[in-house]
Formats: sequence, C-alpha cells, structure tokens
Amino acid sequence: MPPTIITLNQFLLEYFETLVKDLPTEALEVQGRGTGHSALWLLGHMAISVDFGNQVLGRETICPARWFVAFGPGSSDEIKNPEKYDSREMIEVIRSGYPKLQELAMAADETLLTAPHPVEMLQDTALKTKGDLLGHLLTTHLSMHLGQLSFWRRLQGEKPLF
Repeated sequence: MPPTIITLNQFLLEYFETLVKDLPTEALEVQGRGTGHSALWLLGHMAISVDFGNQVLGRETICPARWFVAFGPGSSDEIKNPEKYDSREMIEVIRSGYPKLQELAMAADETLLTAPHPVEMLQDTALKTKGDLLGHLLTTHLSMHLGQLSFWRRLQGEKPLF
C-alpha cells in the first residue's frame, strides 16, 4: 500500500474530527436535501466501510450485522428504528477502525493486494484489485461521504468549517 494513501487517510480523519466535534446529534435522523442521506446513515456507512476493509484483508468484522443491512450499499436512506443505532459507537468505530485498517493495509501481503476484488458493482471500473479497493476505501470513498456530512451540517444551519 503506497504511504501516500495512508497520509491521505490520516488527513481525512482529521477532517472527520472537525465534522463530528459539534455534530448536532438531536438532528442526526434528518435527511439531507441533495444527498438524501442523514448524518446517522453516513456515520453508519463509514463505519461499515472500515469493517468491509477488514473483510477484504481477511479479518473479522467488528460492526453488528444489522449495521450492514441498515447502512450498506442499496440500503434505504430512511432508517427504520433509528433509536437502535448509537452514533457515538459509530464515530468510535471510525476513529479507531481507520488507523487499524491503515496498519493492516501497510502490512498486507502483495499477493493479497494484487488479487481481484470481490465487489460486483465495481467490476467494470478502474478498480481491479483488493489493493485498489482498499485505496478507494481509505481515500475517495471516505472523502465523498465526508463531503456529504459537511453538506448535511450546513443544511442544519452549522457554520462552514473553512
């Protein structure tokens, strides 16, 4: 795994911290106009993305199975029983999970990283290997959802961070 990908993930995690430090938790279920996603969905999705990276590397999952159903690809933006989900737990999975995923990716065997990835919906894209997929999870995927979370915050009346 190229060190630049790890550096970019670290940078994104710094941005994540600025987004969640004063997150208006009373409004987490409000869907964002234009993104369709609520902050709760975005946090859950980013948490399971860390866990999916673990799976790609052959590691155990850490998120409850119900999170994959509620926040996985193709899931509804309207979360049933949102009170079942603890945003603080999701934030902690993101906080602790990405640094661990960085370590695992850096230590991963080259044979594993060059193997084809298992994601059907990405088969016809430039992402061909598990290493490509991990790079995406650590950078472009995370940055896209952080942008949506930033936009969601602005819709809730929060001040811009930059």
